[in-house]
Amino acid sequence: MSGYNTQEMVDMQRADPNFQILIEWLERQQEPGNELLATSPAIKHYWVNRNNYFIDKDGLLWERSEEIRPGEWMVPSECKDEILRLNHDIPLAGHQGIDRTRERVKSRYQWFGLTADVKRYVKGCGACNRNKKASKKAKAPLSPYNTGQPLQRIHIDFIGPLPKTKKGNEYILMITDHFTKWVECFPLPSQTAEQTAETVVNEFFCRFGCPFEIMTDKGRNFESRLFQSLCTLLEIHKSRTTSYHPESNGQVERMNRTLMDALRCYVDNKQDTWDQYLPHLACALRTSVNRDTGFTPFKMMFGREMNIPCDLIYRLPPSKQTGEDYEDYVLGLKKSLEEQYDFARKNMGAATHRMKKRS
Repeated sequence: MSGYNTQEMVDMQRADPNFQILIEWLERQQEPGNELLATSPAIKHYWVNRNNYFIDKDGLLWERSEEIRPGEWMVPSECKDEILRLNHDIPLAGHQGIDRTRERVKSRYQWFGLTADVKRYVKGCGACNRNKKASKKAKAPLSPYNTGQPLQRIHIDFIGPLPKTKKGNEYILMITDHFTKWVECFPLPSQTAEQTAETVVNEFFCRFGCPFEIMTDKGRNFESRLFQSLCTLLEIHKSRTTSYHPESNGQVERMNRTLMDALRCYVDNKQDTWDQYLPHLACALRTSVNRDTGFTPFKMMFGREMNIPCDLIYRLPPSKQTGEDYEDYVLGLKKSLEEQYDFARKNMGAATHRMKKRS
């Protein structure tokens, strides 16, 4: 569908009975009388928290936020289901679970009862109910490993063999950056050492640079002389999981499960089409808030959020520019990334502490 213009978005907000008392107060400081007692829980909530909201120069209602955007746009009732669909159903959203879907929506939008609505929507999703397996808790605690910058350590793993696609692909090469949680998914016809090395170098190293360390399992492709020579040539430290502690590569294993759950929701009976969905699902993972860092992998890697379909339909103001010229932009981006990384390190440290307490 085509996007809404600003006036249409203003009109939808002002037509929503839940927002009318709040808007009256924000614009004219007009307080409600006794009629407030007979209103909905949503109206009472907005009134009690009225100082958390504001109306911008275009007339749009927002909830204040510490993020770079003006805040979270207050969603009128008629738009809720569409926003939930765009942040859960489409391939770029990835049919993710309740927590990830909620954080995805909350990063841009807000309304009373958002969490309950997300829970209702995801639990009622037919594709998720048909295709997702019940998650199992790990039998052993994950081995904590802290990193403090992008590409300090990447995890590499294979998924497969899967049903052969029309393009001849049977495997997925997964690469995950430990710090940013950035993920790459490459469909491949085989998992030979030659093809693995070629893909890692041409599609990852040439795009993002060489990591300090690579962690893999003990597969023959990763233990081959070719792959070992590649790491030696590029001066990359290579480590591997052990048969006793495979959970040390647990980040990739969790990402694998998330990806496969999402793939099952889209391929359904067309098992030979899974490679068509990989780019979209990788995008969904990169634009979802990670609970360990507190940010999306995209923002951790690039210092800004990616534009997703919701941003084109509900044309909200873009993130504020950090400068008017290239130098100002770069300096602002550097400052923003430093703040994000510091915040992420603290969050990951807290996650490690929780992990140790559970072990």
